[in-house]
Amino acid sequence: MPSDNAKKSPDTDAKKAGAKPFGPQSLGRGGKIIGRGGADVWVETLAENPYGLAPDAVSFHAAEITRLRAIGDAHTLIMLGKDEEYIVALPHAQLAARIYAAEGPVIDLKPHAYTGGKDALGRALKDAFDKAALREEREAMEGMTYRAFVRSSMRDNFTEAMFRGRDIDFDSLGEGGSKMGGKRLTFKTRLGDGSPFGTDEFLIETTLDSFRHMVLAAAREGKDTLDMREYSRRKGTVFPENRR
Repeated sequence: MPSDNAKKSPDTDAKKAGAKPFGPQSLGRGGKIIGRGGADVWVETLAENPYGLAPDAVSFHAAEITRLRAIGDAHTLIMLGKDEEYIVALPHAQLAARIYAAEGPVIDLKPHAYTGGKDALGRALKDAFDKAALREEREAMEGMTYRAFVRSSMRDNFTEAMFRGRDIDFDSLGEGGSKMGGKRLTFKTRLGDGSPFGTDEFLIETTLDSFRHMVLAAAREGKDTLDMREYSRRKGTVFPENRR
């Protein structure tokens, strides 16, 4: 039998006070969030000023919140009905926890308010995502060693070659039509005459998208060598109508 001194949960205390317990069922239309002080919980944040002035202070009852939606990993959209919404620079889980277990009558989100607008935040997050993806791709390309059948421009002198990614100028990587049919990539070396043909460039029969996919797949599998010999030889020596 539990001791009279056993610690009571906040839910038990809230029920005795006539309030709904903390938890997801307390958040949203029709629910009422009660702070541990016993009063209705207010949320304070900032909103973008429509005239370009300093952000406006905004207060609303937490019970008015109809939805919390994550925007990326570090921002959350607070929605009140269909037309009113605010963004705070807090992860979804952290913000939800502050609302569900409010310590007092006011949740002050002003230090975390984002007032640049949802569209601007979306563009910034997309830009950051794209830059991170490009960094991952470049690091994978430069860290890989390659084995492939290569040829020189306008010739079908296929030669087996091995080269290091750090010796390639990937900024000048170029895709174009191939005399063999399909597409080819032109690789320029940083070694001057470092190609198997005594020039600063060589060609591989592939597309840019296919090359990127193969590099990233190999890197994510922990490989440091990408063997393209069978792929590049088949692409370069089999007529287009017979390729698979």
